[in-house]
Amino acid sequence: MKNKPLRVISFIPVLMLSIFLSGSVQAHTPGLELMLWPSLALDATGVPYVAFSDETQGNKLSVMKFEKGAWVSAGSPGLSSGTSLMPSLALTNAGVVTVAFWDSGYGGAVLPLVKKFERGAWVSVDQLGTLRRKDWRLALEKGEILVPDHSGRNGTQALVLNASGQPYMVMNRLEKTTGSKLVVAKFEGGDWVPESSLDISPEGRTLPSSMTFDADGGVWVAFTDPEHDYKLSVKRRKGNTWVSIGQLGFTPDKAGFPSLKISSAGVPFVAFQDVEKNGTFSVMKFEKGAWVYVGEAGFSSGGILPSLAISKEGVPFLAYMEYGHTNEGKLVVMKLEGENWIKVESQESASVSKSCQSETLDRSTLYTRKQCQRAAEQGDAQAQYYVGRMYAGYGVARDDKEALKWIRKSAEQGYAGAQYDLGITYIRGESVERNDAEAAKWIRKAAEQGLKGAQSLLARMYAQGQGVAKDEAQAEKWRKKASEQGSPDAK
Repeated sequence: MKNKPLRVISFIPVLMLSIFLSGSVQAHTPGLELMLWPSLALDATGVPYVAFSDETQGNKLSVMKFEKGAWVSAGSPGLSSGTSLMPSLALTNAGVVTVAFWDSGYGGAVLPLVKKFERGAWVSVDQLGTLRRKDWRLALEKGEILVPDHSGRNGTQALVLNASGQPYMVMNRLEKTTGSKLVVAKFEGGDWVPESSLDISPEGRTLPSSMTFDADGGVWVAFTDPEHDYKLSVKRRKGNTWVSIGQLGFTPDKAGFPSLKISSAGVPFVAFQDVEKNGTFSVMKFEKGAWVYVGEAGFSSGGILPSLAISKEGVPFLAYMEYGHTNEGKLVVMKLEGENWIKVESQESASVSKSCQSETLDRSTLYTRKQCQRAAEQGDAQAQYYVGRMYAGYGVARDDKEALKWIRKSAEQGYAGAQYDLGITYIRGESVERNDAEAAKWIRKAAEQGLKGAQSLLARMYAQGQGVAKDEAQAEKWRKKASEQGSPDAK
């Protein structure tokens, strides 16, 4: 029997930044550069596109792409009629960049829409429903309805497109007598239709979820699983059933804001807020029957609303909103190079870091120092390192507290020089209590990035058992790595 379309409620979602899994609330205070709901996709040539709600355009939808070393607008900014919510970018089989999103500019209705990017402009494709929130209770009294799954989750994946451009959505099936469950629905024949009434979880509604498609059109879902201590689970639809991909609840600890993507080789990747890593982002992939980390776990400096994309070569990219202190509301895009996550930044931003490195420590002009400070406040890891060095007595009045603050910020973002300096700080007990174990942790991070001084020092720490268990095999390993780079201390 063919599934009957269910009535759909469209309404403005409430952004819940509560990390419900840890029981604490982390507030997001919008900054002047606020961009919300980022969604990331790569075109056929590997060019990254990011769609977002743009405060500079009255929170309307804008899209940017990274081209010739800089982020530039893709088409005219502010392309929605009203405030945009939860955009989802996709690349169709025909190679067309397409975006689905919620638009509030329709006289009180918040409608799901689809637009495609053709010849440098965004062209409307579909309006995906018209029911307004005021009709919700009336519809529920008549039986059952579908409501978009917004509450407490990563909205960037609420509305997704398959490779043919057909819209799908993770929804709550609300029933008058039995409550609600999550289902996958597609837009067909002018209405939303649940696919074979397939429930993602066996009992009750799940929390944050993300849906995506593989190359064959298969539906996959990642979700925070209340039946497994709010850890992450991933399922794939096979026929009329959902099949678990690996262990249910596979993350080491609770996880939130998942973003799931499948590579062209069929490998599932998922980004998530990792409670074990203090709420920073991690990415894992499923290989050889198990979920494993991709690069360093907890590589971000904090953030919300991740959106994952995978290149044709299998390289993961991640967009997210960075928040806290001076970087509130900043859109960040990172990609994996080797085992390290690096920022996809404009040449202008990179040149500011270079000017910090080449001029600031030589007591350069006040303008350059201010430029370096500004880049550091905007989250540039290299600039943060050199601002820390400045406060250590190069070019400005010495301030050990400020120096440690900026060195730590840079180290936490993965800058090897800062990680090495922070390790030395813990060895010497300068501005912090001496802690050899903490020193070894940061020295190792720098050594793993190929810093020969850190490799040589780590070898000595293993040889002496300083901050780590004494291990001559590890000592020899790191001596050899440092020696291969020409370190005289390692020979």
